[in-house]
Amino acid sequence: MKADKWQTLKVRNTTKGKLIGEYHFVKVFIWNKGSNLIESRMLVIRKTKSGKGSWEIKYSFTNGNLEQYTPEVLAYMQAERYFIEHSIKE
Repeated sequence: MKADKWQTLKVRNTTKGKLIGEYHFVKVFIWNKGSNLIESRMLVIRKTKSGKGSWEIKYSFTNGNLEQYTPEVLAYMQAERYFIEHSIKE
């Protein structure tokens, strides 16, 4: 993936300092088996440097999009543990 497709965002304060990551947002389409429909989702990918110098990559899908939310808001929502666990539960 090209470097210009990634955005550096400062997301929130943590006990170890600011959570800063490289983010990539892309609209994808998934097939919903239950309704037999194709639905759009936003794929949010975050890369952060681990303590060992390697990259840790996390990703999630959301039904939010960049017309509704800023990249900072989508990044913040992805970083919130409750938001992710609540989404998985639903």
